[in-house]
Amino acid sequence: MSQPQPAERVDFFEWAWKHKLMMLPIVLALMLSVCGGVVGMIYISALSGVRENPLHREAVTIASENEQVRKALGEPMAGGFIESGTINIDEEAQFGSADIEIPISGPLGRGRLIVEGKLAEGNWSVEKLTASLENGQVIPLVDEKIKADKAAAEKAEAEKAETNNVDAENADADETANSDPVAQESEQLDSE
Repeated sequence: MSQPQPAERVDFFEWAWKHKLMMLPIVLALMLSVCGGVVGMIYISALSGVRENPLHREAVTIASENEQVRKALGEPMAGGFIESGTINIDEEAQFGSADIEIPISGPLGRGRLIVEGKLAEGNWSVEKLTASLENGQVIPLVDEKIKADKAAAEKAEAEKAETNNVDAENADADETANSDPVAQESEQLDSE
């Protein structure tokens, strides 16, 4: 009985060289897939950096805290990537401005945030913020007037607190003067 001969081992590279035309589409598809994956990863990482922008985060937070927006869109609410607008930044001076639109969505609907912001000394602040919902409703969230009213209220509270501190200091001084018997005697003598 003769033993079966082992199958001839075919080297892959040898086979591929012989069948070049069949290998060409496979190699091209592989190269295209790798390049597409790299470009996709770069794109996704760049856009995730935009979501971490303090102006984006603050605008979405303000919108999600607003009762009207929560009622119209439902919870949880999420902000998407910046759709359009401009962001101008002077990196050296740490100043800039932004005028952007951010899509927002929740289980009950969608909308977009129209944001105007300023960068001063490295810190972003929302100057104007409006929510435009798909049902046609427009909700001003932050406005120059609202910010001015809030600043005036904070200033009034600070002045009131300062006045209360001065009154408390005067009351303490009066108590100190009234508790000193020598000072009371000298006041009586002065009045006579």
